[in-house]
Amino acid sequence: MATPGSIRAGKAFVEIGAITAPLEAALRRASLTLKAWGDQVQAMGQRALLAAGAMAAPVALAGRVYAGFSDQMKALQAVSGATAAEMRRLTNTAEDLGRTTSYTAAQVGEAMLNLARSGFRPHEIDNAIGGILSLARATGTDLALAGEIAAGSLRAFNLEASQSQRVADVLTATANNSAQTLEDLGEAMKYVAPVAQEYGLSIEETA
Repeated sequence: MATPGSIRAGKAFVEIGAITAPLEAALRRASLTLKAWGDQVQAMGQRALLAAGAMAAPVALAGRVYAGFSDQMKALQAVSGATAAEMRRLTNTAEDLGRTTSYTAAQVGEAMLNLARSGFRPHEIDNAIGGILSLARATGTDLALAGEIAAGSLRAFNLEASQSQRVADVLTATANNSAQTLEDLGEAMKYVAPVAQEYGLSIEETA
């Protein structure tokens, strides 16, 4: 049998529960709100990190590309013995071709370096590089290989470097209108050019 004291205690418990129930519900809602806000902040932070990484990637890539180009130019100057003025001209040419062709300035610089290693002087490199890029692009040949073949053909027929576009046009037409690749043609020219020179044949007639 319930005593008056136990009744009063039970009633008080019920009253306290009734008072605290809204507070508990509010605290639960606040907790959920804080958790959701925290999740949002965390997600925003992750997105910010990803965005920062995405923005930094092109900068890092550009830095590596520039470093590669700069190294090519330093090597070119060392091999060719170019003066400061000649290097400025070659650098401007490489940068211009890097902007206006499908090749990067670093790739153009590498092709220039290959010409220097083949004995081309700075002004010859500047005159020849445009035709070599045309040859590589028109025949789908690796730029370094196209440069080697064009340089060999210029030398074999005693042509000036300024005739590189002429050589490129002849080699492109010959390779693209036959079963030969440019590499095949370049290899054949090594053997045929001296004989052609002996008989006074031009590069067009020989091709």
